Amino acid sequence: MRSIGKLFLLLLTNFTASGQPANPADSLYNIQDSVLIKTRDGHCISSIIVRKKENAQPLPVILF
Repeated sequence: MRSIGKLFLLLLTNFTASGQPANPADSLYNIQDSVLIKTRDGHCISSIIVRKKENAQPLPVILF
């Protein structure tokens, strides 16, 4: 039983330590969460936009 508890604790610490960067300003990407895109027929699609900080001009995109 103790070995299962130790294994669980080890897995828990590994998953929590490897998350998002502590400071979002250090990230290489600009992330826009919960962006609504309105379609031609009036419906809205919820999206997340991720792009590199170095890209300033519009680029082609893929919607999937």
